[in-house]
Amino acid sequence: MGLEAVREGQRCLLRSEIVRTYYRNRKEKVLHEYEFKNLVQCYEAYKALGGNSFIDHIYGEMQEWEIIQ
Repeated sequence: MGLEAVREGQRCLLRSEIVRTYYRNRKEKVLHEYEFKNLVQCYEAYKALGGNSFIDHIYGEMQEWEIIQ
């Protein structure tokens, strides 16, 4: 398995986690602080691996949600 295949697998896992967080919380539009911190770390890693703009859209939306402790 080549390095690009590993990078693609990492992008896929990060994208899945971001999308899962979005759909789990989109109705209430609320994130717990730990979920938000994890979201930011996943997004930054995803973008560093060359992730696409689909995630930019939902990440931007989640940035406006309420963050609770």
